[in-house]
Amino acid sequence: MRLTPALSAFALEYPEIEVQLHLTERPIHLVEQGFDAMISFGDPPDSRLIVSLFTQLAGPDVAMAAQLAQGLFIAVAHVLWFALVAWFFSAPALQPRAQAMRPWIDKSLGGVLMGLGLLLIGTAVPQ
Repeated sequence: MRLTPALSAFALEYPEIEVQLHLTERPIHLVEQGFDAMISFGDPPDSRLIVSLFTQLAGPDVAMAAQLAQGLFIAVAHVLWFALVAWFFSAPALQPRAQAMRPWIDKSLGGVLMGLGLLLIGTAVPQ
């Protein structure tokens, strides 16, 4: 397993951070079970989201040709998007620029996620 040596190296480099490895096939609840991070293998959540969005567009009353065209467009758009993102973050010429933008991106995304969290906390649960 390649993960164990990487975790060992991380633990040696950052001894102030406690690292534990738990392997399970069951779904876990990060907060309830006291985990700070998780790596999940299998279908990423965004693929299920894409399929659910596609099923909203292409119902049983939509012609097969239109369904194929929509599916092809969605597939090509995602391949191009993820290829662009991978190229941007791996291109040697752009690495310094991407690293310089990282703190700004981290803070911006953190602020957005905190705002969404506050919205969730403030939203009343219907009974």
